[in-house]
Amino acid sequence: MKVFFNSCFVYILGCMYTGCTILAINKYKIGRSFDFKSKSDFISYLQNNQPFEEYQYLTIDSISYFNVMSILSSNNGNIIYLGCYLNDSIRLIDSKLLKLNSTCAGRIKNEILFNISLPFFPDSLIDKDYFLHNCQLSYLLNNSTFRINDNKKKIKIFLLYSYGTGIYYDKLYKDIFTIQKSNTTETELFIICTDPLFNFH
Repeated sequence: MKVFFNSCFVYILGCMYTGCTILAINKYKIGRSFDFKSKSDFISYLQNNQPFEEYQYLTIDSISYFNVMSILSSNNGNIIYLGCYLNDSIRLIDSKLLKLNSTCAGRIKNEILFNISLPFFPDSLIDKDYFLHNCQLSYLLNNSTFRINDNKKKIKIFLLYSYGTGIYYDKLYKDIFTIQKSNTTETELFIICTDPLFNFH
């Protein structure tokens, strides 16, 4: 299923680059193999190459991994931005502009900035979404169970990260990290790793 998820990413980016597909795949290291020998090696890689704090990384447990990956693979191209959640079952609805191209870095960033700017959330902007409610997540750093409702901040931003998707979105990750750090009183940011890290003991 991870291979399928990464293949979808390659296909989407391939459509974006048309005749330059092979060049883009090589340039952005898309489809690279996850060949880390231990979780600590992977964490070291993240520390050296991504802006996020260690506590922001989440992993999917082995029991729910297949279902989660199935949902993500059919999630209308949302392969980086999962959404802004108010709790484990209420999500802010994506704008029509983002839905037209959910892989566009600029649109993802603007979506997050817009959501953060809202003083309140009218019913027209919220929807029931039980993805996180039914997904068993743990902190990458210490394997402790993640509970979204333990966090009292207004908006919880969720991103997805897969090593196989390469470095294409690295600038977007940095931009979103900076945005969140400028709005820490209202927001929290989490990154769900979609590689099967439960294989590490």
